Order: sequence, then structure tokens, then C-alpha cells
Amino acid sequence: MSSPQQPPPAGSYDPAQWTICANPTFGFQFHYPRGWVDVPGQRSIIYRPADARSFIASDGGKTQQIFSPAVTLTMMPRGKTAGQTPAEVFAGFKSLMPTYFRDYAHRGEQTFRLASGQEAWEIVFDFLKGGRPFRALMAYVVLPNAIFIFDGSGLQTDFSTHEAVLRQSIRSLRVQ
Repeated sequence: MSSPQQPPPAGSYDPAQWTICANPTFGFQFHYPRGWVDVPGQRSIIYRPADARSFIASDGGKTQQIFSPAVTLTMMPRGKTAGQTPAEVFAGFKSLMPTYFRDYAHRGEQTFRLASGQEAWEIVFDFLKGGRPFRALMAYVVLPNAIFIFDGSGLQTDFSTHEAVLRQSIRSLRVQ
């Protein structure tokens, strides 16, 4: 595996090291390391290093290819959360984490500002995916009409090597 790319200082993206993923229709853009590739055929946007570890996992009757590390951006309408504050939405998601992630173990959380200025809620947790121990850094951004969930994850053995790059990519998110 090649050595990880170092993230640029906050707010500074050297085009030689980073690429922009932008979708004006859905009102977002973020940076990811140059050389990472997209994972086609997904409902979410997923980027991973070209040489990322991968394996096939079957959880709950669903078979999927898993990559370590990877960043994933998912956007969804507010739906039933339309009348809730962003903090209430995050609390609701956080309460459901053990339901969606096998052997969920909460490691920490904080709030921060995205590159576009909105407040985001970040949670770090461990879980099992395909029977293997993973760690995730997940950020939630709640807008009036949409929720963005942006995460960086990897096998626990890889996570510390890639954490700075995953965090920089997540914090580069700009939403409208």
C-alpha cells in the first residue's frame, strides 16, 4: 500500500494533491485526494484510494464489496425530521447507531464548521462490517430541506494512518 497523502492546511487545497467532487444540482462539493477513484453503482457517492483494501462481505443477506479506507457522502430529504432542530436530528441519528452498525461502540463526538460555514455534528465509533473491526468518522449536516451524512471509514488497523485525510475531506464539504 502506498503512503497516505498528507491533507493540506484547513481552507487550502493544492490542486496537485486534491480533486473536487461537485454537484450543483444537489448543492454540494468536497475535496478528496487526487488518485482516489469513485465506486460506481452506489446510492451514495463513494471515493477510495485506487489501492484500497477490499473484501466481499455479507451482512443481513446483503452482499457488498467493502473498501478500506473510503469516504461516503449521502444526501436525503428532511422528511419526518422537518420540524426538528439540527441538534434534535443528530440526537435521533445517534440513538439509532446501534441499530444500524453491528457491535457499535461510541468513541466520541464534537461539533465543527464545514468549509461553507454550516455547523456539523461529528461522531467517531467502532463497528463490525463483514465480521471485521472498522472505525468511522461520521459528520451530519442538517439544512432546511436536506440532511447530508459524510463519513470516512476504514479497518481499525488502517484508520489512524488515514484519519487526517478522511477528516480533511469531510471538513472540506460545502453545501447550499
